[in-house]
Amino acid sequence: MTQASSNWERYYSTLKRMPKRLKKTAQFIVGILPDLKNHKVEKVLDVGCGSGRHCVLLASSGFDVVGMDISKSALRMANRWVQKERLENVALVRATMTNVPVNDCCLDAVVGVSVM
Repeated sequence: MTQASSNWERYYSTLKRMPKRLKKTAQFIVGILPDLKNHKVEKVLDVGCGSGRHCVLLASSGFDVVGMDISKSALRMANRWVQKERLENVALVRATMTNVPVNDCCLDAVVGVSVM
């Protein structure tokens, strides 16, 4: 991976527990939920999902979600949260934004908050 990868890994790996700010969903994502449903979106990719805050919201709202992040530690946090919520409609993968491993998978929408 890249220098960005090691920076994000360092950040997430030093967290003892998830800060409240990493649990709070962006109002933009909350606001687009009705539009996603109106457009019959089923599968959503969350690029740079971090600790999973938007994956959990989207999956709890009925969407199938692929959460993608560069940090193993962030994905572990996200996985714990997804398991705690008992969400079976979330897949978490480690990847960069320039190498999205979805192969033959069809996605209806992509979200990314604070990733660029």
